[in-house]
This record gives sequence, C-alpha cells and structure tokens, in this order.
Amino acid sequence: MSNYGYVNARLRAQHSRLLAAKDYEELLSLPDLEAMARWLETSQYARDWQLARTRRDGLEAVEEALESNFSAAAGKALRMAEGQTRLLLGAVLRRWDLQNLMAVMRGVHQGWSGEDIGRRLWPVGGYDAARLGELCRQPGMKQLADTLATWRDDFAEPLTAGLAAYLKDRDLPALELGLLRHYYRRTLGTLRGPGQSRGLLRTLVRDEVDLHNAKAAWRLLQKTGLKPGEAMAHFIEGGERLNRRTYLELFDPRTRRRAMSSLRGTPYRALLAQGDSLLEAEGELGRASSRRLDRLYRGDPLAAGLMIGFLWRKFHEVANLRLLARAKVFGPGPEKLRPELLIFS
Repeated sequence: MSNYGYVNARLRAQHSRLLAAKDYEELLSLPDLEAMARWLETSQYARDWQLARTRRDGLEAVEEALESNFSAAAGKALRMAEGQTRLLLGAVLRRWDLQNLMAVMRGVHQGWSGEDIGRRLWPVGGYDAARLGELCRQPGMKQLADTLATWRDDFAEPLTAGLAAYLKDRDLPALELGLLRHYYRRTLGTLRGPGQSRGLLRTLVRDEVDLHNAKAAWRLLQKTGLKPGEAMAHFIEGGERLNRRTYLELFDPRTRRRAMSSLRGTPYRALLAQGDSLLEAEGELGRASSRRLDRLYRGDPLAAGLMIGFLWRKFHEVANLRLLARAKVFGPGPEKLRPELLIFS
C-alpha cells in the first residue's frame, strides 16, 4: 500500500469520530461548564481532560485538554507520514509554528511573563512543548531571533532583518508583516508543482493571503488621503483573487469602482463593502472559506487531501469546543452562539 493509502486508511477511522451536528446541539443545551466537563469525561477527549485537570482548574483545564488532544492528533499524523505526504503535512503544520511564534513576539513586546505567554500557545508543528518553553523564556526580541538562528529556523531570517527597525520604533505590526511575507513566500514555493493535493494546499494558502489583504485594505480605506503606494506597505504577495493590481486600484478613487467590480462573485467584495464593523464580516468570511476548502478536500479521497481535511476539521472542532466552553462561563447563550460554530455536513 502506498504511504498515502496507509495514512488515509488510518485517518478514515478518525474522521468517523469527529463530532456531528447532533453532538453540538447536545453541547449547546448543557447549562454550564461543569456539565461540559462531565461530557468531556465520556468523550474522546477524556484522557486529555483527566490530565489537564491535575494541572489547571475550570476553563483553563478545558482549554488545555482540547489543545493537547489536537496536538496529539497532528503529531500522530506527522509520524505516520513519509516522503511527499510528510512534506505536504509539514507545510500545513508550519502555520501553527508561525502563529505560536507571533504569539510569543506579542508577549515579549508587551513584557508578559513566560508563563503568561505559554498559556496562549499550541504545541503543534515543529515547535514541541520544550522549544516553545525556550522561546517563552527569552527576555527580548533580539534574544528570540538569536534562539531561532541557533536552531537554524528559517523564521530567524525575517525576524533578524526587521530587528533594527523594531528596536528603533517598536513597530510590532511591521515586524509581524515581514514574518508573514516570508512564511507565505516560502510555503507557496514548497507547494509549487503538479498534483491535486499540492493544488488544494495552494488554495488554502492563497485564501489566507487574500483574506489578510482584504482585511488590510478595509482598515486602510477607513483612513483619508492614503495613497496607493502607502497602502502597498501592507500588502502580501501570493493571493489569487485579490491580486496586486486590484489591491492598488482600491485606493485610487478613479479605479475603485473597477476594482470592486472585478471582485464580484468573491467573498472579499462583501467584506470591503462593510462600512462600520469588520468583525462580523470577517468571521463569516473565514467560515465560508473553511467550508469551501472542506468541499475540496472531500473531493481528494485517495491522496493527502483526506489527511489534511481531517486535521482541518479537527482544528475547527477544537475551536468550536473552545467557543462553547467560554460561552458557558461568559456567554453568549445558545441562540447567539450557534451561528458562530463551524459545523461541517
């Protein structure tokens, strides 16, 4: 059996254990966090929950259990994978290295303790718990860059390149943007070439780039007198539907109508037309993109698509459970929360 076939045969069983719509209805009906904790005790998360509750209490214990379960699922998939399968899966999991590193950078920037930073991290991808702990212990951005360089981690390159400017003006968004540009450029380079699974991953990555550029454009369009050249300082190459030309045209009153027309039929047009609040449109855009990608993955049952699709659904399942747990403590109620959950058919 090919490695694709071996991995996918194992993951089909995991797919069958993902939560269904009826499970979410049961969870929505639970009255409080204590009831949700009892649900965890009888679920596939039971082992992680039992371990987490020995270290933390309440909501923190629930969130640790969920994160540990997803980390274990991702690690198991990576251990099963070989060759091209492992390369593609590594490209998917690298996005969590990026998110963890950016969370550490924000914590260092704010002067948080290593313990406080660590609570915001998921040990998924190339950074295990030990490495994340080492990153959290770094006292400043330079030491963080030096640690990455010692590991020969490619994220050291953009972090080091932007370090002098950051130390001068402490512009964290500019430093993060350099990291994002590096990640998307390198990832799309890795995914270049033929193959349905590579194409699926390119779609995922390019959707993320388009979403970033759409959000950046929305924020910048709220300002007056911004020139197209200034807007390009916030642009990331690699998107598919919101390309460089269309992005630039959005900031020129003479071409804005044409740019919006060229985005007709894409979810980004609705986002850019949103006048007052970005949050609601952004959330729906993210959910629509995830559903589209899920349909693509289901069309690739004999290659890496099933493996990636499982991790995609598993990630959103954990995200849904985190939303539910927080709602039991802080609200909102079931009727307002239900539309926020991403439930796949």
